[in-house]
Amino acid sequence: MARTQTVAVLRELADAATVPVANGEAGDWDHPIQSVSDALTILDYGGRLEGETMAWIGHGDCMCNSVALTFSRLGMNVNVATPAHFPLADDVRRLVEDNCRAHGTRLLATDDPEEVVADADYVYTSLWWWEDSAEYVAEVRRKMRRYQVNEALWAKTKPGARFMHCLPAVRGDEVTDEIIDGPASMVWDMAENRKHLQKAVILALVGIDRLPADPDLQAIGRALLT
Repeated sequence: MARTQTVAVLRELADAATVPVANGEAGDWDHPIQSVSDALTILDYGGRLEGETMAWIGHGDCMCNSVALTFSRLGMNVNVATPAHFPLADDVRRLVEDNCRAHGTRLLATDDPEEVVADADYVYTSLWWWEDSAEYVAEVRRKMRRYQVNEALWAKTKPGARFMHCLPAVRGDEVTDEIIDGPASMVWDMAENRKHLQKAVILALVGIDRLPADPDLQAIGRALLT
């Protein structure tokens, strides 16, 4: 499992490795372990994927890319609200549009958070900054205040919408306490399910047949891959 700053490093590792290499996050491209486990959480809540609408609010970063790519691939409409200084990348947008055409769904890409939450079943956001200088953080907070998921924005969502965040969160920046701790929040179950999804990926790569011949362990392995 590799977590790298660039997808180029991840590919270099995969080319040289003698075992499967799982993408734990490629910082300049995607974070599929997270977004696929998020789909598991939606299903775990008794929800469905096809025909539902996922809204992303925030930077057009690797987490945005994964949310847009994964959920469009799974048959969901995708709404993306990103600021002009950090939009959804053109190459990602083309891939998402291809997914949407295949499923008869649609992509909405805008800079307006209120527009993307209006018909969303799920509203997703993530960190604005991480281990950056105080000057950078102050600038990001100034530019991104409009993209905070707070009570005022949540009032624009449809009834029954759910809040999603990959964690860790900076409370008071991208999300407020009222939302992340509120009844619509799925974040703690998302964090737990990422662990289960990671185990399922490992099992898929090594094969259940390589587990010890214990009936209970075999049953758990099959359940994780279901």
